[in-house]
Parts: sequence; structure tokens; C-alpha cells
Amino acid sequence: MSRAGGRRVADLLTRAGFPSAFVCGDMPQPKRLQAVADLRALALRVLVSSDLTSRGIDVDRVNLVVNLEPPPAPHTYL
Repeated sequence: MSRAGGRRVADLLTRAGFPSAFVCGDMPQPKRLQAVADLRALALRVLVSSDLTSRGIDVDRVNLVVNLEPPPAPHTYL
């Protein structure tokens, strides 16, 4: 997913009533960590991400993961 596309998805979700943030590797580490902290604290309902989090993140109470664009290499899921 392009960075512009990820930001657009997060903005659309937020406007629809699902507080969201977008994270990617180009962002400063403190901003990425704050977005994950907000997700853990339930201040965010959705985290939209580039392949930055493809190997997973440690967050309790995640009910659903949606891959809008699956990675080209299947081993990324392993």
C-alpha cells in the first residue's frame, strides 16, 4: 500500500467513526510508538500500516486483521 493510500484509508476510517492512525517506516520512531501506544490504550480502534508491521506487533484485544494488499512473498506470513 502506498503511503498516500494508507493515510487516505486511515482518514476515511476516522471520519466514519473509527479512530485510526497510519504508520510506515518513513515516520519518526516516536510517532510510530505513539500510534501503537494509542492502539493499546484503545484511543485508536484501527491501525493502518505499510509492511512495517507485517511480522506482527504485540497488542492485546485485536479482533481483526485485514490485509488490503497481501505481500508478494508468501514467507512474509510465516
